[in-house]
Amino acid sequence: ILADTHNSVVKLTIDDNLTISADVELGNGSETLAIERTGKAVALAVNATYLQDGLRAMTTPQVTICANTATTPFVIRPVGADTLQTYLIMPVQVRT
Repeated sequence: ILADTHNSVVKLTIDDNLTISADVELGNGSETLAIERTGKAVALAVNATYLQDGLRAMTTPQVTICANTATTPFVIRPVGADTLQTYLIMPVQVRT
C-alpha cells in the first residue's frame, strides 16, 4: 500500500474481511485480508506510520484490533501472547 509524506493516511475497512487502502496523487492501492470478526463492521482512517509502528511492536504474527467507532481511539493487541501489550491509535477524520 502506498502512502506518501503529504498524505500518510490509510483506510481500514473491517467487515467480513479487512481491506487496507490508500489514495495518493500517483494512484491508489488496496489489499484485502481474511479475518475473524466478532463485532460490528467499522471503517477507520489512520496515519500509516503510527499503524506500522504498532504492528512492528507486536510480539505475535496475529493481532486483534479493538474499535468502537471511526472517530474514537482503537487498540491493537497481540493474539495469544502472555504479555499485556497494548498499542493505542487515534484515528484521523477524513472528509469525503
